[in-house]
Amino acid sequence: MLPLNNNQATSASVQPAVGGSSAQKGASTYAKVLDMLTVFASKWYWFFICLALGLGGSYMYLQMTPPVYTRDASILIKNDFQSSSNGGSAGAGMNMFGGSVDVNNELFTLKSPHIAEATARALHLNVNYYAQGRFHEQVIYGTALGVQVIPLDLNDQDAAEFMLELKSNGVFVMSRFTRGKEHLSGVVKAKVGKTVNTPIGKVSVEKTDGYFPQDISLRVEHVPIQTAINQITAGLTVSAVSEMSTIIKLSYEDVSPQRAEDVLFTIIAVYNENWVKDCNRRSESTSNFIEERLKVIEQELGNVEDDIYSYKSANLIPAGQNDLASIYMEQATTATAQSTEISNQLHMARYVRHYLTNEANRFTLIPANQGVNNSGISAQIAEYNQLLLSRNDLLSASSLQNPIVQEKDLQLAGLRSALIASVDNHIASLNVELRSAESVRGQANSKIASSPSQAKYLLSVERQQKVKENLYLYSVSCTHVRADET
Repeated sequence: MLPLNNNQATSASVQPAVGGSSAQKGASTYAKVLDMLTVFASKWYWFFICLALGLGGSYMYLQMTPPVYTRDASILIKNDFQSSSNGGSAGAGMNMFGGSVDVNNELFTLKSPHIAEATARALHLNVNYYAQGRFHEQVIYGTALGVQVIPLDLNDQDAAEFMLELKSNGVFVMSRFTRGKEHLSGVVKAKVGKTVNTPIGKVSVEKTDGYFPQDISLRVEHVPIQTAINQITAGLTVSAVSEMSTIIKLSYEDVSPQRAEDVLFTIIAVYNENWVKDCNRRSESTSNFIEERLKVIEQELGNVEDDIYSYKSANLIPAGQNDLASIYMEQATTATAQSTEISNQLHMARYVRHYLTNEANRFTLIPANQGVNNSGISAQIAEYNQLLLSRNDLLSASSLQNPIVQEKDLQLAGLRSALIASVDNHIASLNVELRSAESVRGQANSKIASSPSQAKYLLSVERQQKVKENLYLYSVSCTHVRADET
């Protein structure tokens, strides 16, 4: 029994020891936390100082940093060129040269340096105006400016600045001139609306529509035009609304909200103007092609009509009568009509081949309304014209040494060779059809074998006349279509 009692005693003595250890740890942790709070409470002012410094620093940063505004605009890229003759609807995807609009190309065009330069020059963004604010300089632009400063002797690469003080009585004072890194001395005083001589050359100060008498001091800065272009391209974001959409969204960031709006609207205006110029170039190319053929056909038709008139006069044949030939010509009309149509197609196909092989036309658009009735050739011409327009747009913003331009030149050469081969095949096919039609017509003309020689001659000449008349009427109709589109 003694061992058992000893074990129980031992067990009873152990349990109180474990409970005491947990209570001691809890008391120790509480004491540490209390000590920390006591220390923090004794240094409370440091927390308020740090909080005040943080809030004050944030406030000063916001006050010293100019706010940046964002303005958005959207444009719809029409996917076809309407004409009174095609009966197409918007979004058909084919223009009058057969090419569809590539939205990615338009994105590149909208952000190209060419459009940015035109925008910078239109808005005179190479001349900036600043007024000293409480914490930072403020950009003065638009209706808040009142005057426009035009340095007449500075070129596009020059950087210069000066101070301009405007008085309420219409007098301005220029001082503190700088050109590049060189400081120039001199003070110029005159009335608004005058052109004055300054250390940086002649400077014109003109009133704007928003001019009103005021006392204001401005820092006028003239930057290189390339700097203005870089500022426009850096602040401009251009993106398509979706992959399947032809709507393009433009966003522009600027410290001046009015300037941001003006930049967006001017970019769109310049883009539209360039778009119209492209349309005019296409129409002009087609019109020149048609007018050139029209002059040739008019001359040929006149020669044929003169031959008929001279022959009838020499043989005393009354006008409108072909003697015995008039009886048999009705029998050959059907066969002759088919032969005439094939001859027209063959004539135009040969002319198109001559146009393609002429090196002078290497980088000119191929007119789509050339009269070749072959859908494959029309599709190839559309692809060639679209690639050529893309190449010319890229060349306007780079040079012939650009690898992309050289690659497009190689692609154009390949397409032109393939197009010439297609036209050759079409000509061969037309020749086969023409021989077949002539064979059929020959059987009809065999009935005229017994006719006098004058009937045979008139039949041949009048057939030529019909060919020339059809070509002439077709060219005139194409001219009317071009006039309606214009």
